[in-house]
Amino acid sequence: MSGPFVYVPPVNPVNYPPSPVHYHNSPYLASFYTDPNSPFIPPLSLSGNASPYQSPNTLNSPLPTVLTPNAVPFPASSSGSAFAPENPWNRERRVSWNGSVAAPTVPNSSWLQPPMYHYRRRSDAAAFPFQQPVDWTSLSPYAPYRTELVQQSFIHPLLNAEDRRNDLILDMSCPSFAPMRNIGNNQTAPITPEELNQLAFYPQAYGAHIYCELIPDLPIDIRYRPLPGYSPIAPPLKVGDILAAIWNDMQLGISQEMWASLDENRELMISRAYTKRCKIWASRGFPSMRNAGVKKVDCLLGKVFFRGLVPTGDEANTLRMIVA
Repeated sequence: MSGPFVYVPPVNPVNYPPSPVHYHNSPYLASFYTDPNSPFIPPLSLSGNASPYQSPNTLNSPLPTVLTPNAVPFPASSSGSAFAPENPWNRERRVSWNGSVAAPTVPNSSWLQPPMYHYRRRSDAAAFPFQQPVDWTSLSPYAPYRTELVQQSFIHPLLNAEDRRNDLILDMSCPSFAPMRNIGNNQTAPITPEELNQLAFYPQAYGAHIYCELIPDLPIDIRYRPLPGYSPIAPPLKVGDILAAIWNDMQLGISQEMWASLDENRELMISRAYTKRCKIWASRGFPSMRNAGVKKVDCLLGKVFFRGLVPTGDEANTLRMIVA
């Protein structure tokens, strides 16, 4: 007996290393250039009017009449009336609560509080000139209640490290910027320009501070720096801005001062990561990788794959980068 049919999408396999993705020259990437470089809809809840259960005027429902614009004909009525049948059967409902009668609810709004009673002023009040006026607000048995609306923020699924379905593949050690997507069966496909142009955050953000626990002293600050010909008004950050900024920053070489400040153990581990990276890409057709020297990606000690961002909650737009 043959096994079940499994559909495999007709996608041509992409050889590794993949072809570079030419992302547009964004002003957010101006500081990361080297010298020798379906809109996202967050899972917001539906409004009250968006549910099909709020109105009978939906699909598979009879059209309303002029006399009953918001009523649907009752199925059990012999006359076709839009109301209850002629002789309905009243079903006695059992009481599901065996305890005492519940107390009336307490109004939680200052508009629903009982009216204030007027207290008659005493006729001998003139004998007490230092009497304090009545504090009407303290006489209310209920404090006014106000709901504070807190706006929730979201990260694009391609950038969210907490999303289990994140299938983004970004090798930060790759000589070219080539974000890929895992489509199953050991096959990958390039991230489309439409996905790179989607908003990275909701609500919109215009800057980000990204750090990694392996290199906390080398953060990535993404700020708008307008280039000649660009508008001085900062556009919102896109997915491509975040990915390209991270890749460009990891391709920067470290300074001589930083190399001299490393201890012997960390210098040895970074040297091993640098040698391993050069050997891997030399076997893939990039023999000149050693000429670029030690890069910032070597400080990750072999963890060169970007796995997403996690909000820290300390400050606005401060994110922690996860690598593997």
